[in-house]
Amino acid sequence: SVAMGGILVIKVKERSSYNEDKPSPFVRELTNILEPGQHLCPVCQNGHVVVIKHSTATNGTPYTTFGCSNANAGCVYFERVFGDDIPYYKQFQHENEKNHDILK
Repeated sequence: SVAMGGILVIKVKERSSYNEDKPSPFVRELTNILEPGQHLCPVCQNGHVVVIKHSTATNGTPYTTFGCSNANAGCVYFERVFGDDIPYYKQFQHENEKNHDILK
């Protein structure tokens, strides 16, 4: 590894692969760009919300389980939403947009 202007550069092995469909949390943090329809994770604010599972509870109520794309890097966001309840990440996004408008 070599330090250059405050940035640590680490040499990787000659053969490496990169799957741009699944960027690492490090790459995500550097770019921090959400695709249309994606929502910023309300916990780590680096990853985006992903659907883990759609299912039906034993009482017949449908539910959706959400998590963070940054879970492998340690983000703990997990939410199970029943029926027509509004997921927390949508409330979080709405609050962020309101605060952003106030700062303009």
